[in-house]
Amino acid sequence: MSANSRVLNLTATSTGIPLTSPNTIGMSGIAAFVNALPFHRKTIKRESNIHLPMLDSSNNVVPSAAPTVVSVDDCDSLISSNSLRFDLVSAEYSLASKLNVIHPYHPSAPRLNSDRRVEVIAHRGALYDEPENTLQAFRKAAELGADAVELDVFLLPKCGTLIVFHGYGSDENPGWLKGYCTQSEGNILDLDYEQVQNLTFDNDGEEFACGADRIEGSKIPKLEDVLNLAKQMNFKVTIELKGPGTEIVVDRETMRPTHRYKTGCLFVEPPPNFVSIATCVGASEVHLKYDSCTKDRIEMIHAAGMDSMAWFRGHIGMYEDVTERYKDVGNEDELMYKTVIATGVRKLCVNRPDMLV
Repeated sequence: MSANSRVLNLTATSTGIPLTSPNTIGMSGIAAFVNALPFHRKTIKRESNIHLPMLDSSNNVVPSAAPTVVSVDDCDSLISSNSLRFDLVSAEYSLASKLNVIHPYHPSAPRLNSDRRVEVIAHRGALYDEPENTLQAFRKAAELGADAVELDVFLLPKCGTLIVFHGYGSDENPGWLKGYCTQSEGNILDLDYEQVQNLTFDNDGEEFACGADRIEGSKIPKLEDVLNLAKQMNFKVTIELKGPGTEIVVDRETMRPTHRYKTGCLFVEPPPNFVSIATCVGASEVHLKYDSCTKDRIEMIHAAGMDSMAWFRGHIGMYEDVTERYKDVGNEDELMYKTVIATGVRKLCVNRPDMLV
């Protein structure tokens, strides 16, 4: 589901459908070409071709016209020959504009420092390859070369076990089985660990980004099992605490008193005093949603002596963003990551770690 938001001045399409000359296959139709990519976990993989819509002379998408298929290599050559335009996306639909950075493919964009490598954190593991938040997803992320994995932890109140699971629902009401398990009624917090082990992941569950063949037989792990795997494979773990009381038990059972752990203060849409809030709670890092991770905010975080991380939504949320909100980038492709990295952020928590390692 990788899509490059590059504007191409073409006089004919590779499918043989002529364009009115002069015409532009432009960013105003990015949603159309992203929609042309197969949105299904069994087929979504990074594409070797980019599908671009046909536009009329007013740069409106022609619904009945077949999309143009352009190879990524052709796009790269067009970039180097300055055949691209960046003036067709309004600020309202531009991620680069929202983050207050120059679009990475704009001729005036500064070159990224090749010596500066961001830390790559695999969001719920390698979730396009294996079921999210499972041992096999974390193992795959480490094999791909991710520096760390991010995971979600619940305390099961009936038995006191810490388990790794995300579940359906909001941050205020998380842990529902809907979309994850064939036993779709109820919440993970209603179960003890023995009951959790009897849950069966739904092969057709829309919350999973990987193929059904990878879901079969997968189980919800204990936090202890993941930490043991992290020691064996030498990767770091970023824990997001879910549900009531989880932080107390995580602190008591998994933290060494002699070790100093980093803590992050996470914001979806940071208020004006977000740095003060993070400082007051003793955070060592500030975690911003990728599209609120502006250059100015990153500079404020670093000036306060804290580290910075941009976190990306789950795969369904990211698809919504690139089809409805941002038309100058693709769905966690190289272009989207370069745009966010241009803010100066030091860590990225992403669904596609293989794009960055």
